[in-house]
Amino acid sequence: MLDYEEKIKRRELPATMADAERLARGLDQLLESMAPADQPVSLDT
Repeated sequence: MLDYEEKIKRRELPATMADAERLARGLDQLLESMAPADQPVSLDT
């Protein structure tokens, strides 16, 4: 039988995984938004 601490850890795992997924999506969005900044700026307009 699981002790109290183990039960708490198992309940927290899905929330932790969801947080990690949100963080990864946010990082992807940040990197995508920064991608145009990596392009050289043409001064010949």
